[in-house]
Amino acid sequence: MGIELARYAKRKVASALGQRVDATPIIVEGRSVDGAFVTITIENNLRGCMGYVGVRQPLLKAVERAAMAAAFEDPRFPPLTSGELPLSVFEVTLLGPLRPLASRAPQELAASIQLGVHGLLVRRMGFSGLLLPQVAVEYGWGASEFLSQTCLKAGLPEDCWCQPDTEVYLFEGKWFSESG
Repeated sequence: MGIELARYAKRKVASALGQRVDATPIIVEGRSVDGAFVTITIENNLRGCMGYVGVRQPLLKAVERAAMAAAFEDPRFPPLTSGELPLSVFEVTLLGPLRPLASRAPQELAASIQLGVHGLLVRRMGFSGLLLPQVAVEYGWGASEFLSQTCLKAGLPEDCWCQPDTEVYLFEGKWFSESG
């Protein structure tokens, strides 16, 4: 089902761009998710990545919503074009529920993270940053570096995860690429 979800995301974007698409339905049996992200790359370069966390939605609705946001609303990039679509690779990440990390001891926080399984969300003083589970794997980070990079993504100091007023959440994520 994973590859089909990534292809579904791409078909939804193709349809929004006015292209004809295969309308074969995907059977997901009423499944819901706590969040979804879609990442779009072209020649292994990021072209868009957007999604939602902490909002329980039907699976296909969540994937479609994230796909549209990644293709057309990522503020780092102009909207995806019809010419770019054949060159693009879509990846879908399905998120489980957010779980707050209760421990404030840095070693215990870091030990709670399973690299490649858990993604992170950091919140502090109105700022927040989220990194998907595959990011730590792609960059070869350990748990402490993953925490630090999530803080930096939020625009916060890299060691803010050690501060008692910083909220740290983890979530499980499974990702699927249309390229397999």
